[in-house]
Amino acid sequence: MRNFLFNGSINRQAPVSDKPITNIFMIQYNSDINLGQIAAAVSLLMAVVIFIIKEIIDSKREIRSANRDIYQKLELASIDLFRFDAQNINYSGVLWTDGKGIPAEQDKRYAYLNYVCQILNLFEMSVRFRKERIMPAEVFGSWIIWYYDLCKRPNFKPIWDEVKMNYTCELRRIIEKGLEAAHNDKIGDFFDYVALETKSKQIRKWASCGQTIIKNECKQCILLNSNAKVANEQNAQSNNLRELTIEWCKSVEEVKEIAAFFSRYKNIKYISHGEVQDGRTVNFSAWRPDIENFIFNDFNKALTRETGDEEFYLLAHVRDKEDLIGFCFLMVKKKTDCPFIEIQDFLIKPDFQRRGIGNMLLEWIENNLRSEGLKNVFLESGADNHEAHSFFSKKGYSVCSKVFFKEI
Repeated sequence: MRNFLFNGSINRQAPVSDKPITNIFMIQYNSDINLGQIAAAVSLLMAVVIFIIKEIIDSKREIRSANRDIYQKLELASIDLFRFDAQNINYSGVLWTDGKGIPAEQDKRYAYLNYVCQILNLFEMSVRFRKERIMPAEVFGSWIIWYYDLCKRPNFKPIWDEVKMNYTCELRRIIEKGLEAAHNDKIGDFFDYVALETKSKQIRKWASCGQTIIKNECKQCILLNSNAKVANEQNAQSNNLRELTIEWCKSVEEVKEIAAFFSRYKNIKYISHGEVQDGRTVNFSAWRPDIENFIFNDFNKALTRETGDEEFYLLAHVRDKEDLIGFCFLMVKKKTDCPFIEIQDFLIKPDFQRRGIGNMLLEWIENNLRSEGLKNVFLESGADNHEAHSFFSKKGYSVCSKVFFKEI
């Protein structure tokens, strides 16, 4: 008999009976590896895997950052070109103004040729950046409109015929297709071709973005059209209002009515640091019990303006015929190096929100005070009052600071 050893031993024994021979294997495995070593090996393996993943993530992050820098430089270059357009109308006007011919003088014609080549250089880079996925598709779509506009200009093709061999084949194909599409007034065909050339399916939809007539809308278009539908419905609702009027408050009775309106429709989200500082609230989550009387005294300051006051208060109210549906209380400060308006309260009745009434009230106030030479408007809003934040952001207001609070 032979014994085979493999980190242990394998013994094969012959039977002692007269029955058919059957081999019986008895395997004994003696390992010198313990659990601690296994755990250490697993930990090392995990560390290696984590390190590799981290390196991949860092590498991708660096690539994205580099691509973003490259793309930003392209955008800055286009801005510089637009600035050149504005400052050198003698050259840009030849291209973009109807009725002007290409200069006959050699030096002027050469300058014009160089101006067109600068545009084409940017186009060439934008195509390459899009094919390498550096430039977002939706941004590239706006450049394609620029391509198409260029191809429609009568003073572009003569220059293009002279310089096109200086550019890549892909740009030459795109521009030639653009000239053909512009001649036949088929912008859709041009976008289809560019989408195919740059392998960007999104580009095919860009020219029709926002139009309800297209069959296969992008997600952004669906959202846009949905919002437009809601806006149309809201406008229809607004048209059903009986008679909207906006006026400055002029009587104590109106101030009392507005104070009661505020007390009825206020909420916790409305509270900002101003409410706490002015004593309107007990804290950031509770209004004072006598808020209606307190706010009446505050709003009543709008009736005490004297001629020539450098600081005063105004109270505007909007009504649907006789019914009060919203108001705005604000402070005007003129005696300062930076004259400004501060909107201290702005409230629309809940049933009338999202119907364009807040827009009307705000625009009415801005137009009235702009005529007095006031240009800066400030306001504050509670941290959780997200609907108000969205409303004012859409109206062009931006965050200029943050207020911090600590109780000591």
